Amino acid sequence: MSDYLVHGKKGNGKSLVVVGRIKDALLAGKKVATNLNLTLEELLPLGHKQVICYRLPDRPTFADMQAIGVGSEKIDESTYGLVVLDEMATWMNARSWADKERQALLDWFVHSRKLGWDTYFICQSPDQIDKQVRTSLVELSVSCKRLDKIRIPFLGALTKAMFDVELRPPKVHVATVRYGSGHEAVVNDRWVYRGHGLYAGYDTRQVFKADYSDGLFSYLSPWHVKGRYGKLPMRLRDYIKLLFTPSFSRPEPKPMHPLARLVSQLPAPDRVRHFQRLEQLGAFK
Repeated sequence: MSDYLVHGKKGNGKSLVVVGRIKDALLAGKKVATNLNLTLEELLPLGHKQVICYRLPDRPTFADMQAIGVGSEKIDESTYGLVVLDEMATWMNARSWADKERQALLDWFVHSRKLGWDTYFICQSPDQIDKQVRTSLVELSVSCKRLDKIRIPFLGALTKAMFDVELRPPKVHVATVRYGSGHEAVVNDRWVYRGHGLYAGYDTRQVFKADYSDGLFSYLSPWHVKGRYGKLPMRLRDYIKLLFTPSFSRPEPKPMHPLARLVSQLPAPDRVRHFQRLEQLGAFK
């Protein structure tokens, strides 16, 4: 795991692809810290309780990054948490970044791997990011494309002429991960996501503000927000547990002895005295 620079034109699904990575990480039990507005009850199953997800300010400071602590206590890099920062071009560029805050925040990003965090920087173009961040921190470059914006040669024009509907690929978001920057860099991986299961999980129209005032907070799990108030759907393990759990039937009560039925109709003081007398004589055996 490493430091990623996720870039692409507007509407190509940069945030959507990274939200897909956030979903995968949360389902795997990893920590997440992001400045995205998430709706976890739409992103994860309602029965999911074990969630550690921090909402960072739109433009986090060194103090905010220190507050989230470590992403993982283990040395295994597959357990590292995710730090996801969107719209980096608005505040992490050489022109708008104040020098007094810059070095401390850079130091945190330099040590993020030792703190158990993988970082995802999102922008429209790598050139928008401060050169020091781009050259010294970013290891993997991720280019996002939307397949439905690509025309199919000849076949698309043919269907347009015959049926007045242009045939195009499905709306699938493909992120090409390269080791290094530039198109000549070696392809490391490809992430493929469809947006239907992710759109409701985050605010697609979020506006990042310099005067964001809510501060750092932690999202509640889907179970705490919604799941505990309704009947959760049964999962496979629930059916297996139901199948192998023995059912215990309550035994039928023994019928009351005829003498006991008669004595129970007496007044309370007489009832106790006659019960004790009959018990001594062995009438109930």
